[in-house]
Amino acid sequence: MTRLQFMSTFFYKKITSVPQRSRGDTISTDELFESIAKRWLIARGVDLFTKKMVFVPVHHEFHWSVAVLCNLDAFLHGWSTGSDPESKQRPCILYLDSVRPASPGGMTKALRSFLAVYARARQTALFSPGHCRPSRRGAASSSTMHLAAVLNPPQPESTESAFMPLAQECRQDEMEDSTVATDVIDVICGDSNSTPLMTRKHAFHAELDETSDVLPQTTGLVFDGDSLPLLKPKVPLQENSMDCGIYTLMYVEYLATKWPESYQLDRLNQRTSELFGTSDVDAYRMEIERVVRCLAHSQGIENLPESVCYDIDAADMEDA
Repeated sequence: MTRLQFMSTFFYKKITSVPQRSRGDTISTDELFESIAKRWLIARGVDLFTKKMVFVPVHHEFHWSVAVLCNLDAFLHGWSTGSDPESKQRPCILYLDSVRPASPGGMTKALRSFLAVYARARQTALFSPGHCRPSRRGAASSSTMHLAAVLNPPQPESTESAFMPLAQECRQDEMEDSTVATDVIDVICGDSNSTPLMTRKHAFHAELDETSDVLPQTTGLVFDGDSLPLLKPKVPLQENSMDCGIYTLMYVEYLATKWPESYQLDRLNQRTSELFGTSDVDAYRMEIERVVRCLAHSQGIENLPESVCYDIDAADMEDA
């Protein structure tokens, strides 16, 4: 799981919103991106350019979809526009949507622009230990100022933010990550080995071992947004107006556990066009309810209704 990164559901909204300071003054997009890069990633020890997949939930016009940044680690190994486009290590953005044929306007530009700013902030933190600001509890230690040390921190301290709402939201995310996320993994992995939510950890790590030494190591990072194309593979589409969240979760699980053998669109389509059927969606909905109930029980919440699952298609027809 260390080669995967799941971004907060707030992330996409943050990088596509009009940037403002806490007092309402407009700031530049680069300033906003740098703030997010430092406080959501660098200060937490997250290095996107060591990841095989970065999942970005996209909420746009009351609809959920997902963008997946694939093979960002290739940029650490010298990937550029002149590299082999047939390579299994090809960086790209996969966009999976259960309704729309096109991605939200500005999505690709926002993701590429953020990564460009993040790459610069990463390099600065890596090679300029004095760059980071002091923490709220006092002078910053070398482990919070140097990315190489931050990459595996015991408990990174929150840093002082020039944009207080962003910092507060970031701290809330940290609190949620430290509680709910662990419980979800325990529930999913602990006693659900044959369900749609199975993570297949052993197969996943075996696949990592097979691909870990494919690319030669280099010391520098040169990020080129033009080398990160947008691909929109064919995927199963929802048959009502309510299941976008479930379809998005199923896309994510598939990619997280069964990496594509090729990042050529025609070959991707062969694997993604029939990932699952309607019966799988129904089973997944029931499994999500089971996970929610397990989490509620672990928190001492016992007053949930008997069942939160119902006939989605019938409800959709009533709304129509």
